[in-house]
Amino acid sequence: MSYSDLCFYKAEAALLGWAGLQPGDAEAFYRDGIKAAMKVDPYNIPDADITTYLDNEGTLSGTEEEQLGKIMGQKWISLFMRHYEAYAEWRRTGYPKLIPGPNQGVTNGTIPRRGVYSGTERFRNPDEYNAAAARMSNGDSYLSKVWWDKK
Repeated sequence: MSYSDLCFYKAEAALLGWAGLQPGDAEAFYRDGIKAAMKVDPYNIPDADITTYLDNEGTLSGTEEEQLGKIMGQKWISLFMRHYEAYAEWRRTGYPKLIPGPNQGVTNGTIPRRGVYSGTERFRNPDEYNAAAARMSNGDSYLSKVWWDKK
């Protein structure tokens, strides 16, 4: 976990009033997350450019949902090249709002929510596989959500 990750988690927690944090603290954590993400190698963005960016993007305003969208949008950007983490955060929060591409694929244009079990798992452990697949909303498909996928 990077320092920017921690800052964005704290911004989210503050916004939602978790862990003794207050919504008024969210913006400072949000700004710290942006700064930390921009300072990390290989980017090393100059302080003047960070200040300019924060002047435009560093304020949290609007509804709680809009503010959460801003926090998670910046976190998404900070997770560049950490695609599994970005995917997990999108499933957890629903941000950023993604639009499926033109290839409909096996999900009919819906962004997958999970990976499916391997054929090896189905073959070697059929009883447990069938029990697990039966507990999922869409069976063992890309559209069934994992338990923590809330949005």
